[in-house]
Amino acid sequence: MLDKTGVCKRVTVTSCWVSMQIKLVDKKTMKDVDLNDYRGSVLFLSIVPSIDTAVCEAQTHHLGEEGDALPPTIKRITISRDTPFAQARFAKEAKLEDIDYLSDYKEGAFGRSTGLLIDGPQLLARSVVLVDKQGIVRYIQVVPDITHLPDMGNDFAKAIELDRLP
Repeated sequence: MLDKTGVCKRVTVTSCWVSMQIKLVDKKTMKDVDLNDYRGSVLFLSIVPSIDTAVCEAQTHHLGEEGDALPPTIKRITISRDTPFAQARFAKEAKLEDIDYLSDYKEGAFGRSTGLLIDGPQLLARSVVLVDKQGIVRYIQVVPDITHLPDMGNDFAKAIELDRLP
C-alpha cells in the first residue's frame, strides 16, 4: 500500500495480475483492453502517476527511445490514470507513438487490484512490471519515492532475459 506521498508502505504482488482480467482503456481506440490480449509476448509495463509531469515524461521517454533497442517481441506499455485523450496528446507531442498507452482513468481498477493506487491523490505508483509470455508477473520495481525514476537500464536487461525464455 502506498501513502498519500507515494511512499511504499507495503505492496502485495500477486503473480496473476494479467489473469485478473483488469480492463484498461487503449488511447488509440478508446476501447477496453485486457492485458490477457497480449499473452505470448513479454510485457514491459511502465506505470506512471501522470504523463504530464517531468519525471513521468522522462520515464516514458526512456521507454520510448532507449526501449527501441528492445526486441520487437517485448510489448512496451505505459499505464497511467490520465485520460486516453491526454495520453494521445502526450504521445503525439513527444513523438512517442510507437509504444502502447493504456489508461486506468475510469475506476482505478488496475491500481486497486495490484496495490499500486496511491491513497489520497488516487494516482498510480511509479513502477515497472515485467510479465512473461505466459502472463505471469516475473519482476516488479516500485520506486519508493515517486519523484525518482526506476532503474530502466536494469529493467530493460531483465525484460530481455524474460524474452529469451520459451
